[in-house]
Amino acid sequence: LWFGDTVYGWLWSAGFKNIDNTWKFSGKPRADIISNSWGISNFPTSNASPGMDILSLILSVLSTPHSLDDDYPGVTIISSAGNSGHGYGTIGMPNASPFGISVGATTNNVFDRTLCRTGNAKRG
Repeated sequence: LWFGDTVYGWLWSAGFKNIDNTWKFSGKPRADIISNSWGISNFPTSNASPGMDILSLILSVLSTPHSLDDDYPGVTIISSAGNSGHGYGTIGMPNASPFGISVGATTNNVFDRTLCRTGNAKRG
């Protein structure tokens, strides 16, 4: 997986066409949901804080309606949280994007409300 392939893949899936080296919105996304199962573990070396790296910012823009074109509806982008951050309990990019959805798993079956980012968490 090459860094540029990710951005091109996201733009194409979100309904953009590359015309003369310029991405133009085609009028309709090719996908409603983009799912990613990868991450990059280089926050300490990327000179960006989590969520402010270039991939997380692009993910946020593609998730936001009308961000790139007046008719652009935005897409939902889901990423696996993995354990790709710089330490235990951290995530890497683009999973730290404030506008994306990160999905994780556990092996100890303990529900931690502090990790849930929705208002619909079941109260125990």
